[in-house]
Amino acid sequence: MRMDWSRGPAAVDEISRLIAAFTRDHGNQLLVALREWVDHAKFETGFEPHDGQKPSFEPIDVSTGATLSLDAVPAGMLWAGRFLAAGFGDDREEQRALIDTLCSDLFPEQDFRDAVVATLRLSAEMVRTGLGPQDTTVPEAAWAPEARTLFAAAAREHWHGPDGALELLQRFSTEHGTPAVIGAMKGWCRQARGLIANDVPGEPAYPGWRSTSTDDELAADEVPPAARWAGRFIAAVWNDDEDQARALLGSLRSSAELTECVIETLKTATAFVPDPRG
Repeated sequence: MRMDWSRGPAAVDEISRLIAAFTRDHGNQLLVALREWVDHAKFETGFEPHDGQKPSFEPIDVSTGATLSLDAVPAGMLWAGRFLAAGFGDDREEQRALIDTLCSDLFPEQDFRDAVVATLRLSAEMVRTGLGPQDTTVPEAAWAPEARTLFAAAAREHWHGPDGALELLQRFSTEHGTPAVIGAMKGWCRQARGLIANDVPGEPAYPGWRSTSTDDELAADEVPPAARWAGRFIAAVWNDDEDQARALLGSLRSSAELTECVIETLKTATAFVPDPRG
């Protein structure tokens, strides 16, 4: 399912008024409204799954046509894409699960509103144009290039000083906020997975730790908490286990804990980058 988020809504004020009527406490009402918007768009476009396959969400760069990492898509837009895909595929259980996520306290308020606005915008645009989901695309998040630059600096082990990874991370967090930091973390994990995709079997990943001095395997309780958290988070992302990743993020009780875990995740993810010296 390719989404085009570059087309603005025809009536921003009206959409804002409608969205203001919904809160996290209106889960069932919200589900009914969102389903109706998507079902109407499906009916008006005459969408039918290709060869009986369920539609999937595939974010595409508008300018190049290249497939984007899901972590390059803002959280609210990503949610809307998945909800539309579930709706066009008549997957009511997935839609209910997505609504539960949307109404969770772990889903930031701004992302909540962005998700509802995006669902309404896309559904209305499909009705207006008659174009199905296969005809549209989505641009990557504005912060994605900075996240890649940060990853590259850490991979070169350029941590300190001007434009070092730590300085870039501080700037990134200040300018884009926690949701973008979390999105970037997932992107780094998937980028690391892509670097060794041809060298590992397609089986679930499990966290493991080794001593840097002896290379001996270590138990989870033998490593610092941030390193233990990073190993589990990377495994969750590699396994596409969103529930586990969300639970790990929810276990962090302070910005200091989050910062430590972000740095540890970045260090571990960049360790998979091949050494150019061989």
